[in-house]
Amino acid sequence: MTSEYLSRPLRTVAQARAEIALAKRPRYISTKEAAVLLRKQLKVKWPAVKFSVRFESYSMGSHINVRWTDGPTQRDVEQLSDAYGGDRFDGMIDMQYASESWLLPDGSVAWAGTTGTEGSKGVVAASDSEPPCPGAARVRISGSRPSCSREISPAFEAKCLEEWNGLTPERQIELLREVHFPRWPEERPGYRYAIYMAEGSR
Repeated sequence: MTSEYLSRPLRTVAQARAEIALAKRPRYISTKEAAVLLRKQLKVKWPAVKFSVRFESYSMGSHINVRWTDGPTQRDVEQLSDAYGGDRFDGMIDMQYASESWLLPDGSVAWAGTTGTEGSKGVVAASDSEPPCPGAARVRISGSRPSCSREISPAFEAKCLEEWNGLTPERQIELLREVHFPRWPEERPGYRYAIYMAEGSR
């Protein structure tokens, strides 16, 4: 046992540091893998809603498309899915930058951090976070943040039209002046109000 141990080649300090750095390097997750993880988490969060989760690859990258009808607001789904894409963009300097996420034991994903763009005169500050729970693994997810789109069914539109008609004229005018829809088509106020509610704006 002792002779076998002594016969092993000794590691240099540089080699040991390189091994530690390699162990700390985040694991790579493809956009396809991320889509599978996201689909599972959406089903856990909203089991009664049918989501379409597809990934697309193109010459300059990849991303996930999420589609569903009625159900949760677009803001809620965007909040859950945001960490399932590691490529971000700083429009102030027209530069793409990377972020990392935590892969939790239950398969969910949480924001981990980014090096930001301030070093390149951008506006995104560097950030980092501790593992949110034991067993969380740091990962680098390929692709930009998922694109989320909520469809509105005729039944939901009719329900929103009924609610719209029940609002006071003052409240209707207040909503008509919202930044989201400065000019609502008079023939479909229920549809516009449905979009307003679907975005989680109230």
